[in-house]
Amino acid sequence: MSEAELHMMRQRLSAGRLSKVARGEYIQHLPTGLVRTEDGRVAKDPDEQIQRCIALVFSTFAELGSGLKTLHFLKAHHILLPRHQTSGLRKGELLWKEPTESMLIEILHNPAYAGAFVYGRRPIDPMLRKPGRRGSGVVRKPMEEWVTLQQGVYPAYIRWEQFLRNQARLAENTKARPCEASSCSGGAWSRTGRGSATPRADLLWHVWTSDACGVQIAPALLV
Repeated sequence: MSEAELHMMRQRLSAGRLSKVARGEYIQHLPTGLVRTEDGRVAKDPDEQIQRCIALVFSTFAELGSGLKTLHFLKAHHILLPRHQTSGLRKGELLWKEPTESMLIEILHNPAYAGAFVYGRRPIDPMLRKPGRRGSGVVRKPMEEWVTLQQGVYPAYIRWEQFLRNQARLAENTKARPCEASSCSGGAWSRTGRGSATPRADLLWHVWTSDACGVQIAPALLV
């Protein structure tokens, strides 16, 4: 099959997905804490321990106002977070893992926990894809560039207004933290571009650059 034929096939598949999204028929992957029932409805996971742990992440962040402080709290209290594996040898299993920055970023930035169905939040940029690198080319789009946003679709762990406050606080924390590079005078950060195609590209919102020295870093490391 030629490159042109592959391109046309991808275009048709993309158009088909968008048509399903518009009709409300697109079946989206759900994060840990939400499940799809046999009749197609979406509900909170019936495991109350899973519900409590997801809710604890949001309540702790609301109280402490920092992703890193939330991470330190969870680790200090030896709290494990649930995660449904979507790939690898243990695909489909529920694992309880020690919390990490990437896990917290994934939870705090996911609008599904606020009851929203979103499409186009993490599209794949063909120019950034690397052969043999699963997940490469994924780019996190800002909210104003999401293709579809429908509130009140899923059972929510937090209100939509709280989700927006969380996003604002995460962005403020990123901008407020001074650069710690040895050659830097400790300036603030400016948003300069989108995340690159790295194994953690799905976690990046934008690249931030130190105003003082030009060092670049991803907000996943700063919340």
